[in-house]
Amino acid sequence: MLGKVSYQNRSRSPHKVSYNLQSASPSRSPQRSSKWVRTLRRMVAMISLTIGCIVLIGFVPSQQAKLRQSVAQADQLLQSAPVESLVTAIQATGQNRDRLPWKMLPEVESSLLNAVQNARERNRFEQAGQIYTATFAPDQRVAAAGEGGQIYLWEQFPDPRQVQTQILQGNGEAIGSIAFSPNGSAVLGNPVSADDIVQFWQLQDDSGYQLSEQQGNWISAAFSSDGQRVISRSFDGRVQLWNAGGEWIANLYPRQAGGIGTVAFDGGSIVSGGADGNITLWDTKGDLQGRLWAGAEVNSLQLDQGGQRIISQDHNRQQAFVWDVAANQWNQFLLGETDTGRSATLSPDNGIIARGNQDGSVQLLPLVAENRQFPARSLIGHRGAVNTVSFSADGKTIASGGEDGTVRLWDVWDGTLLTKYHLQQWMGNSVEQTVLSPDGETIALQSGETIRIQDIGQNVLAQISDDSAKSSSQITFTDRGETVVLQKSIETAGEAQIKVSLWNRKGEEIGSFLLQSNEAMRAIQFSPDGQYLASLGSTGNIQLWNRNGQPLGTVTANPSAQFLVFSPNGQWLLSGGGDVEPQTCLWQIKNDSLRPSTCHSLNSRIATFSPDQRTVAIGSEDGQLYRWNLRTGRVTPTTQHHTAAITSIAFNADGTRLISGSADGQIRLSDAQGEPIGLPFIGHAAAIQSLAFSPNNETIVSLGQNGEVRVWQANWRGWLETACHRLQYHPVLRSPNTPVARGAKATCQQYVESFGEAPDELTNAPQLAVPDRDADAMRLVVKLGERRVHLYHGDTIQASYPLAIGKAGWETPTGTFRVFEMLQNPAWTHPITRERMGAGTENPLGTRWIGFWSDNYNKIGFHGTPDRNSVGQDVSHGCLRMYDEDVQALYEQVQLGTPVVVMP
Repeated sequence: MLGKVSYQNRSRSPHKVSYNLQSASPSRSPQRSSKWVRTLRRMVAMISLTIGCIVLIGFVPSQQAKLRQSVAQADQLLQSAPVESLVTAIQATGQNRDRLPWKMLPEVESSLLNAVQNARERNRFEQAGQIYTATFAPDQRVAAAGEGGQIYLWEQFPDPRQVQTQILQGNGEAIGSIAFSPNGSAVLGNPVSADDIVQFWQLQDDSGYQLSEQQGNWISAAFSSDGQRVISRSFDGRVQLWNAGGEWIANLYPRQAGGIGTVAFDGGSIVSGGADGNITLWDTKGDLQGRLWAGAEVNSLQLDQGGQRIISQDHNRQQAFVWDVAANQWNQFLLGETDTGRSATLSPDNGIIARGNQDGSVQLLPLVAENRQFPARSLIGHRGAVNTVSFSADGKTIASGGEDGTVRLWDVWDGTLLTKYHLQQWMGNSVEQTVLSPDGETIALQSGETIRIQDIGQNVLAQISDDSAKSSSQITFTDRGETVVLQKSIETAGEAQIKVSLWNRKGEEIGSFLLQSNEAMRAIQFSPDGQYLASLGSTGNIQLWNRNGQPLGTVTANPSAQFLVFSPNGQWLLSGGGDVEPQTCLWQIKNDSLRPSTCHSLNSRIATFSPDQRTVAIGSEDGQLYRWNLRTGRVTPTTQHHTAAITSIAFNADGTRLISGSADGQIRLSDAQGEPIGLPFIGHAAAIQSLAFSPNNETIVSLGQNGEVRVWQANWRGWLETACHRLQYHPVLRSPNTPVARGAKATCQQYVESFGEAPDELTNAPQLAVPDRDADAMRLVVKLGERRVHLYHGDTIQASYPLAIGKAGWETPTGTFRVFEMLQNPAWTHPITRERMGAGTENPLGTRWIGFWSDNYNKIGFHGTPDRNSVGQDVSHGCLRMYDEDVQALYEQVQLGTPVVVMP
């Protein structure tokens, strides 16, 4: 009857259907009706679920196929268009989250990581014509100039509400190099051609720079640390010093043979390079510091680190001269041949060479081949030769300019690195050992009798002093990192004794005991729960102990075994290693004893259990990573492979990721099956000692054998954040003009909370300030009536010395002058007879000469004297005699260009 109602209702109106259903036979009980409705609902639900499953079964593969297609496109673009590759990888990540939110495809993660590691262009600026020079201004702006003769200044982090570009209009002649004054208030533009002159802009107010006229045919200029400039004239080999107003101060001697091509000024050092292939160095007093042989005519120079480093370029090559303080000598390094490289420079820490190449790439190389601190990777982006490269002051960013008229900013590191530091910075250079806890949150360091426990944030948690830590000790963690264990060998006759001391993270001792054995112990390992202790003897015997150091049993393993590893639940033990007939064996701990399970002939270097204890990951001496399935007993090689021996392995908390480190300092990330994810993490200069995932699986902590700690991003969330932050000021995301770019920007806005916020570099950027030069200006004031000279800093007298002044007929001239010559142990020429006397105890000039007046025939200045009784008298030929110790002190306080005011 119910079926009849349903049948009849097929041809009726909805109203009648409703009516007939509601007016069913009164003999039908409400219970039967309710049961029928429930049955009908179940049938509908089952049908819907079936249809949904069918749709989902078809939907998921189709979406995975589309995502893999996007990933393939991103990978294909990586070598030719890295920025576009990164944009595509960002979009694919967003699509994966939107369409398959329950699973991030390994291919999508790998593609994003690859793009982050390779596509490091963070911004791009354009100007008309070739760019010959690009650098960073003191206020962190990017400055560039070239064949157009204009200087462009761009904000690294542009605010769309403000004008980002300033253009300094010049005389139209090409600019080959630019130099800022230390406070950023003025800028010099050096010409490309020797027929042109240096241009000078000074910041007058917030509206910009204005060109001021200069005197003299200056072809190369650089600012000193106090705003003075060094100017050179190429036609006669002279280097001259001028003040900020364009007034001549001094000539520097000796001259170079042939023309001067370039000069540089940094701190207290001046250098010049020229046609004779020499690089000449002076200090700010004009004292010759030495010469370096560049080998060919020097075209450009870069001087920094207070004059401790010189980068030179000639027609054949680029070189670096780095001062070695310990050896008291210059070390010379070849940076690159100019047939492939157009420009080269060093990072501020002298560890990385950045070289601009003819093919448009910027190549990053370690300065020394053995130094593994930096990968030899190229940054791709320019379309045409790269004419200039320079590092920011913090070494984190590179600016490059090329023939294509673009300036590009690059991240030096790939962005996966969050922080790095050396543990020696906290305990000096005498750190004997360092250990990372299994959870990656704590580090223990030993220096002499002291053991320091600190977290990854470098906060000291505890400091332990213990006599047993003096020598032959070993630190480990147990109880999942909660307990610090110190093991120390005790020399005894006939047996080996190990003292084991246990502390908590607060530095409180919670126990100690002795282990006694008839053989030396190669390795000692606590179970994660701290209930058992296993020791590996020199003959291959494995002994099991309880927490109090009482022996429980002994088994014999491979005599050449090197390591022991407990499973997470403490019920299994793995032994491995060895050079002769190597074996990796699994032992079961049952009823407080060890029982053999199975062994494989495998030359393992290190091994670890997965969290679910179903798998053992094994790293071999040849760099191969193996996977031991403990259910089937099979050991199979994975596709993950290192180029050097694997030295450390760790799983993340849920066992979905595996990290491995090798003897060459590389770290590789893979999934649980050993399939690689992205490129290696590169940066450690020494072998990887230990690795750990953070408990939330967000980061990886690595510890090198040299005590360096690095923290890396470990998953797609961190990589996406890095990718979005890198491109948030880049034109490709600021003004996206393709569907892929718009999709990438939407992904960043949806999944990266801080996207679009101003970085710390912008909010903390230094503000330009034009200093009051008179407020702290140094000057010498001579008062002839007092027969004294006063050294002023601003309005304060810093020192005062007695003088001898000119006698009648040879009076000391009054007026305002500048120091133009400074000499140590000077020779003396008699003003009348022109007889010359060399340096010595009888020389009338003493040991120092500070000249400030000349008529191009005679000179007057401050100098010492062997006739001490003459000081305070009117006895000289116009010069100002001083006690030798006084003039030596004055010599150290003044420099070329210091004003000298002579008053009656």
